[in-house]
Amino acid sequence: MELSLFKFAIAMYISGVGIAMWKIWFPCHRIITSIDRNNIMVKKPILSFLIVFVIFFIMFPFIAWIILFDDKITRFQDGFIKGVLGINNDK
Repeated sequence: MELSLFKFAIAMYISGVGIAMWKIWFPCHRIITSIDRNNIMVKKPILSFLIVFVIFFIMFPFIAWIILFDDKITRFQDGFIKGVLGINNDK
């Protein structure tokens, strides 16, 4: 079977989205579960997974930069968790 450049690019894109879900969404989901059991993201994990997957799929070229560096992952997770929990960052 011939693996064309397009198929290779699609496979890389989808695997990158999977890595982003594993390194960003899954740890955030565990933290949010431990903090707030009544959050809609915890109550409906399949729906939240699908929504975040679609967003990550569309925005992957920008998210790829985030998953390359651990400090950017931490900053993104911090903002994501605060956003989901509705914590205001204004000082």
